[in-house]
Amino acid sequence: MVFSASVHLVLLVVAAIWVLVSPEKEPEEFNFELVPPPASGFAQTPVDQPLSEITYESEPMELPTEEDFVVPDRPPIVVEVQMPAPEPVVKEQPVVEIESAPPKPKPMSLEEFMRQNPDANEIKNVRKTPAPAKQPRIDLSKDVAAMQRSLSQITIGNLPSATIESYSLADQSALNEFISSFHSALKAAVGNYERRSVKLSALVSCDISASGRVSNARLIRGSGDPEFDRRVLAGYERLRQFNTPPKGMPLIGLEIEFVQ
Repeated sequence: MVFSASVHLVLLVVAAIWVLVSPEKEPEEFNFELVPPPASGFAQTPVDQPLSEITYESEPMELPTEEDFVVPDRPPIVVEVQMPAPEPVVKEQPVVEIESAPPKPKPMSLEEFMRQNPDANEIKNVRKTPAPAKQPRIDLSKDVAAMQRSLSQITIGNLPSATIESYSLADQSALNEFISSFHSALKAAVGNYERRSVKLSALVSCDISASGRVSNARLIRGSGDPEFDRRVLAGYERLRQFNTPPKGMPLIGLEIEFVQ
């Protein structure tokens, strides 16, 4: 590698010395010589030729008249001028005269009133006390008899008929409403028995606690249709909780006849 680099360096030095030492060539000179024209050539002289006269004959030319010009019909120019809108006519409103309220009388003292009305002491009070209105008499004997009859048809183990008859009218009404509402709720729980062909009747006994819990439902007399009896007992099972009995007294052995 060192030898190759030395060789290249020597060659570069020799080339540089050759360029510097060799003389430059002088440029060649250009010589111009005048050459005479060829012997066969001749000079051309202009020849004068007479010019022919040019005559112009004028032809008659007809100028157009006004009739030759046809002016096309132009549509009239219509300029639309927007007129100002008329001012609205304001009708005169009738003048309504408002009557002013009469002035309120000034408060008057008792002495001044007695002075202006000396006969005020002689005015007597002629108003009469109205007679008391007569209250219509309500006959509840029929309702009480019907209620007692419906209660007598219901058997309650812990409430015999004598005990129920000793209740007040309000207590008997509350007990009747309670049993009627329980019967209606029982009908809704049992539902309608579609497959019946004759009238069915089942007597069922149950217990209702003081808190309204329905339990111990049992069949006392069947209807003759086992499916109907099963549906009635299932209705008692669904109606497990009801309202509190009147006076908070439990109803043990409540017998209700379920008819469809």
